[in-house]
Amino acid sequence: QQMTLLEHHSKNIEKMRRKHANNKHLEARDHAKQKSTIFEILSSSSQSQGKSLRAFRPKKRKTKSEVTLRSLDCTEISGQDGYLYSIATSDAMTFCYIISLANQQTNLTLSVREASSPKPPVSSCSYSITACSCAEDSCTTECSSSDVTICGGGAAAPMPSIALSSWQARVEVTLPDSSSFICATWGAGSCPTRPSAPTVRLVDSTVTTSCNDEIENFFVDLELKTSTSGAKIAYVITKCTDTLGSATPTCESQPSCTTGPFYASPKFVTVFYEDADLTGTLVTVLAIACSGTLPSATFSRLQICLYPPPFVSATFRVVQEANQTFDSNSSFSWLQSALSAALQEDKNRITLSSALLSQTSDSSSLPVADVTIQLFTSSNIEVVDLNTNFQAALPSLLSGYTSAFPHTSFSLQSSSISSQLQTSYWYEPCFTHYDCPDGGFCYQVDGYDFGICTECSFCVVDRRDAFNGVCPQDKCPGSGGYPECVDASKVLSYLNTNCKDNHDFEVWKYAPKGQTPSVIPAFQPKVRELTPYNRMVGGIVISQRRRIGEDCSHGIKKPDVKVFTQSAKEGVMCPSEQGYDAKPFGYDATFMSFSSIYDGKMRAEMFYGPSERHTVNGSDGSSTLSFPKGFFPHQYDSSWLDTNLDGSLSQEELAKDKGNTTAREKDGKYVHAQDIDSFKLFFDERLTQKQAQAMVTFAKDGKFLDAQTQELHVEMVTFNAVKNVFLYLDISFSWETSGKIPWNYNIKTISFDRILYPSAVQVFLMVLVILFLVINCALEIMDILVQARKFALHEYFADLFNWVDLLHFAFMWGTIVTWAVHREEVLGLTLQPNYPILFYGPKYDNSTKTRRELRFGRRTFEAPLSATKPATARMFRTDNQAEFDFLSLIHTMQRISSTMQVFSFFAGVSVVLFVLRML
Repeated sequence: QQMTLLEHHSKNIEKMRRKHANNKHLEARDHAKQKSTIFEILSSSSQSQGKSLRAFRPKKRKTKSEVTLRSLDCTEISGQDGYLYSIATSDAMTFCYIISLANQQTNLTLSVREASSPKPPVSSCSYSITACSCAEDSCTTECSSSDVTICGGGAAAPMPSIALSSWQARVEVTLPDSSSFICATWGAGSCPTRPSAPTVRLVDSTVTTSCNDEIENFFVDLELKTSTSGAKIAYVITKCTDTLGSATPTCESQPSCTTGPFYASPKFVTVFYEDADLTGTLVTVLAIACSGTLPSATFSRLQICLYPPPFVSATFRVVQEANQTFDSNSSFSWLQSALSAALQEDKNRITLSSALLSQTSDSSSLPVADVTIQLFTSSNIEVVDLNTNFQAALPSLLSGYTSAFPHTSFSLQSSSISSQLQTSYWYEPCFTHYDCPDGGFCYQVDGYDFGICTECSFCVVDRRDAFNGVCPQDKCPGSGGYPECVDASKVLSYLNTNCKDNHDFEVWKYAPKGQTPSVIPAFQPKVRELTPYNRMVGGIVISQRRRIGEDCSHGIKKPDVKVFTQSAKEGVMCPSEQGYDAKPFGYDATFMSFSSIYDGKMRAEMFYGPSERHTVNGSDGSSTLSFPKGFFPHQYDSSWLDTNLDGSLSQEELAKDKGNTTAREKDGKYVHAQDIDSFKLFFDERLTQKQAQAMVTFAKDGKFLDAQTQELHVEMVTFNAVKNVFLYLDISFSWETSGKIPWNYNIKTISFDRILYPSAVQVFLMVLVILFLVINCALEIMDILVQARKFALHEYFADLFNWVDLLHFAFMWGTIVTWAVHREEVLGLTLQPNYPILFYGPKYDNSTKTRRELRFGRRTFEAPLSATKPATARMFRTDNQAEFDFLSLIHTMQRISSTMQVFSFFAGVSVVLFVLRML
């Protein structure tokens, strides 16, 4: 756009020189100031844009009352046949034309073909055309009131005309307001048809146009298109304000069909606004269709909200040797293409900020151009990476320019990063220096992949203090530069050579001499009691199974009822019998603004990969990442992306999930077959009341229970050390299709010592019972054999009490077998010292991570995000091994409870049958 503007000004200069070629004094002055004139044009064209929107703003045409019209203000039109078309863009505008016929022997006759018909203003004319023959070639003399004038009232007369006795004339057209226009022709000329207004369309329909939305637009892709064949498009990006009493907003600039720049239809553009506010700035895209200089009747408008994109600014100095002329067009085009190829960036994000011409201060007086290029991005991390790549590509860029433009020297004057995206405050986590407030930088925290924002005075040693190893001079001028270790050899060289160089000393703190100090004490398990003396083991687990939904309308035959069922947005869903739904669902309430645990400072990509987030599909087939999913099935490995298990995802770890929508399952050794396709929430013993309440809010606001829930189990295990008894509790809920939600519970107490370590009396009695049972069975078998020898078995089996005896023996043996099975299950139970099920939280032993306490005044630094700290998001993420161990405990308790029930059944029936035998 700037290059088009420079060409326009250059043409006007050449035109002025041709007109005044016979004035030698003026020609000599033009020759002396040729370089300075080019410099003024380039300087004014670049400064007119400055840091404004990326669009050319045409100047408002001055009216006759404001300035005397000169030959430079008049549009020259040559030809035997032609037309002039004047359209007012503001009130009381005057246009000037100089018309020259090709045949100088023909007189000019000007006829009005089309004109608007507004109500006449205070004067008698709603528009006027004044024409006068040129007395000299330059036509510098204005027309007077005595010259021929067409005055239009409410409406023009049919084809009013002006006949002049000359082949060359000066024509002045005055229009009253912005809605008026006029077209006049001469010879065989005819008025052209105005093109239709263009359309301005968002390429991505999901882009938000309001600054109240959570999604921030740094770049917006637009399509500009007109239906008029051969018409070009001119557009500007500007700011508009509503005017009281006017239906049309007032804009800072408008597109023009005379100054351009012009683009073929369709035109795809990338829009951004470097001066936008952090809260977003509403800008307007104004577009107009142009057939030549004839614009469409109306503008097309589209209002969008833009945020300030970070950018790298680089200023290059070009010195033209051998007195060559600086070509800003080709220079910028080469730089734009070279940077785009080297950095793999979109050309639309590389712009020319300014191109200022001057001269060298030495006697050579060579032309010098300072060209400033800006490279825009959408985040602080991207702009830092872009600046790193730019510095790496700089040597090849400098050598390539001099190869492409011989007789030039090319050097980098300065480069810097500009960003308004200060997303972190003091002592909060950061990933670049530009996340921090003014006067601050990102301090390196040992052992973590993020830093914290603190004052510039703390950046002393670059590699030790700065997050990226370099103190930012643009944010903290004069910081850094000190070595990590100061060499004191020069100081010691002045001391007496007999002075000792080394002095042995010891400093011991936190532990006795010779022992390893424990700065971070070991985490002590908390005693969580469900009721007095009944301590919770591990934690509480909530398990859910979800039914697959299918459309209920298939089973409804009555048409009106079927239509009513399908009238809802997604219809009414019925439970399927095809198994359980294992797809992740719900939301992480930490990122939901309505939730009480919402934290706007957290970023979803720190905890979730792209495949672990919901997507919003656009009408054009594109998809945008949305809120993270909250709940995953038991077999899903929530740590598959976090390879270093530090609790947060780095860019390298996130890259593994690009384009991947398939779930990642755990290793089979960590999966229980009976828990596949179930969704589990764990509350372990390390949680405080506040943390547990936050996790309950997470489950509630994240929609853990919904229409697909089929059954829910709440399970826990407690131990009473006073009675040496374990308790297993299972509370279950079932969602029936009738709408009823019945519930039930199962409580079992288990005394392991009585089973595993019986007393001598118990062992004696058990052996005695088994011995008597064997004797009784032997006697009964002998009795059966005796009856068989007598061929009297029918009499034996006809006796009811014989059946009671046999049944009693069977249940007695069943009691012994089920007791043995029950004891085997109890033997298989292994109780861990603790169950750190949740991934985030303090460990039971000293942390293996490197930590360092940094004090800023009275504040003590604590890592905001760490696997050894309570969760700030993704609260139900679990440790695979600890989860497997705890579920193994739960399943063992279930089996022990089941075998205890079977054993109790056989023992109870045996007692009843024994009583019957005694009667």
